Amino acid sequence: IWFWELDKVQKESKNIKFYKDYHNTLQNDYHLFGLIYDEYKSIHGNITKTTFQDKCILFRIIITSRGFSTNQQGIALVPLLDLMNHKTQDNYNVKWDFDNHAFGMTANKNIKKEEELFLSYGQKSNDSFIMYYGFIPSNK
Repeated sequence: IWFWELDKVQKESKNIKFYKDYHNTLQNDYHLFGLIYDEYKSIHGNITKTTFQDKCILFRIIITSRGFSTNQQGIALVPLLDLMNHKTQDNYNVKWDFDNHAFGMTANKNIKKEEELFLSYGQKSNDSFIMYYGFIPSNK
C-alpha cells in the first residue's frame, strides 16, 4: 500500500523506469528497516516487525513529500508551510536562513487579506508530481 502498483502506473506513464526505481528503493528501505527491528523492539516495546516496517516507510514518505531542503543542513519539516498548495508562480519566496537555522518567507508582491499563499514545488516532471505529491498540476 505504500507505493503505486506498477501495472496501473504502466498504463498511465511513459516513464515506467522512474516508478520501478522508486518502487525498488522503497522495497530496499523496507528490508533495511527490518534489520533494525530487534533493536527498536528491545528499546520501545512490543510491535510487530511488519507494523514497524510499514511505519518506517510511512515516515520516509512523509519526509520525502513534505520535507524542505536546507541545502547543506539536510531536510527540515516545516509545519504549516508543508500544507501550502502548489502554483508555478508563487507569491512569496522561501529560503533557509543559515544564521538563524530557520526558514524565512518574503512576499514578492502585496498580499491581500485572506488571499491564498502558494508555494512553487519547483520544476518537476508530471511523474515526479504524481509520485511525490499525489497530483499533476494543471497547465493553467
